[in-house]
Parts: sequence; structure tokens; C-alpha cells
Amino acid sequence: MQAGSSPSFDQIEFPGKIALWINPRYAEMWDQLAGGQPQRLPETLYSNLMELSPCDEYVEKQGRSTGRYTLPTQSQPIPVFIKKYRNFSWWETKWNRASSFPGPLELQNLCKIQSLSIPVPEPIAAGVHREHPDKSFLIIRELPGYEPLHQVIPRLFAGKMSSERKQLKKRLLHRLAMIGQTMHAARCFHQDFYLCHFFFKLDETAEEGFHLAMIDFLRLISSRRRRWQVKDLAQFLYSTFGVEGITTADRMRFFLEYHNAARFTPANRRLLQAVIRKGQRYDRHNQKLIMGMPKENWKHLQSPSEPLSKSA
Repeated sequence: MQAGSSPSFDQIEFPGKIALWINPRYAEMWDQLAGGQPQRLPETLYSNLMELSPCDEYVEKQGRSTGRYTLPTQSQPIPVFIKKYRNFSWWETKWNRASSFPGPLELQNLCKIQSLSIPVPEPIAAGVHREHPDKSFLIIRELPGYEPLHQVIPRLFAGKMSSERKQLKKRLLHRLAMIGQTMHAARCFHQDFYLCHFFFKLDETAEEGFHLAMIDFLRLISSRRRRWQVKDLAQFLYSTFGVEGITTADRMRFFLEYHNAARFTPANRRLLQAVIRKGQRYDRHNQKLIMGMPKENWKHLQSPSEPLSKSA
């Protein structure tokens, strides 16, 4: 997990065809994957990375895939997640700047969030190959021992809690609010600000008793428009619906912590009302999607914290 100053990446290019951004911390691994052909490093490295077989957690949909892989080193394999992207129009493939393809774009966004001291998975590499079936990719290091927050909350906070567990919950709500506040103060908006994009790990040795990281920054934008703040907060609110262990008081505490306030001001109330309205629209939209599905698919439905669609 990385927070603080973002790493510098080595950029390697075959102009007009291949561009790679690689973390120099893993130089030994790049040499191994290049197959001892330094003069053909971009071509060989790209092909060898794309030919790796996933270990597990492989999902493929809508022209993209995500899976857990291991990258070889002489000492110990490195567990990573690789995102691959296939579907591009001919004109996107030909004319888009390499840095605007999904892999490099999310790499830039990860580095931007790291610079705000928000913990994220360590980025390892990103690339573009205009002539390869997998035209873009991103590699991030696995977060060992972490779990999606919406799966952790019911286990830790549902039912009767000890005083220690109550304090842990307060610290978690504060940390979540501070992440949102820090991003939004920097005019950065996630656009998928759901519980399922926070990953959590208990650690008694940590200052707060846990570690918390964020993932999935492809859709991150910078803007001064209030609508994106409302959207992020409404997505967060919506993702708490139906999650056992989250109460109305918890939601109000989150919004007060977000504003560093003991009570709501008129301006904060207006923002909260806009967030609630939009969160309810997300919920209604999700219910319409459910009602339009065949009944036999209902058992595969995600919880509200894992949205069925990424509607605006």
C-alpha cells in the first residue's frame, strides 16, 4: 500500500505503436520478463505480460478484464492485479494519445491520489500497444490481507458491540470522511465512491487499529463543479443502504465528520439534502434494473454497495 509522494516511472516507447510506464523498483522483474532481449524490451515485455495466466478472481466483461496474477522474480513471485482493455474504435486506436488510454490514465490518477497521502495499491506498470488485442493495461500490487469494506462492516459492527468496537467504528467513519474531504478539497472526484472500493485490514499495531485503502481510479476527474461532490457523496450514501452494521446515526456522523462540524450549518444541510435526493435516485434506478431481470438471476444480485450500473 502506498501513500504520500508518488513514484517516478520509467517510460519506454516505440513511437506510434507501444508505450510503457514501468516502476523502476521492479527492474529485476522487467529484465526477466523481457526474455533477455533488451533491444526489443517494449515489444517483448508487453507480449509476455499479456500472455500471463490469471491465478484467480478473473472477471471479463464489456471489453475489459481484471484478474489476480503472479509476476515472476528470482526471489519470490509478486501477487498483482492486472486490468486489460480491448474495445477501442479504429480512430481511438490510431489517434488517441498514449497517456489517455485507460491503463496509463488510471496510473496518472493513482499517482495523483497518492500525492494527497491517501493510501492506494502500489502501481507497478501501465502500457499501450496499438496493434495488440489487449491494447492497454494497468498492473497494481495486491493488498494482502485486505477485504472490501462492505463485506467487513457486517462482521465487525452488526449486533451488540463492545466499547472498543464502537471506538473502532468511530475511527473508521472519521477516516472515510477525511478521505472524501481530502479528495474533494483538491477538486478530485472519484465518480465510483462506493464502499466496495474501500479495502480494509485490521492491525492492532496501526495508529487507528486498521489500514484503509482505495481502489479503482479510472473515472477520477478534476473539476470545480458542485455536482461531482454531490455525486460522490450520494454514491457513498447509496452504497450503505442495506449493509448490516450501518445505522442512520452512522451516516449522519460521516457527514458531520466530512464537514469537520459538530452540527449542520444551513449550507451543509442543503448539500446533505441534495445528496439524499440523489442517493435515493440511485436506489430507485437499481430497483428498476432488478425488476427488469429474469427471476433466476436474482440470486446473483450484488448488494447496494456493489452497484449494478454506473449511472450518473
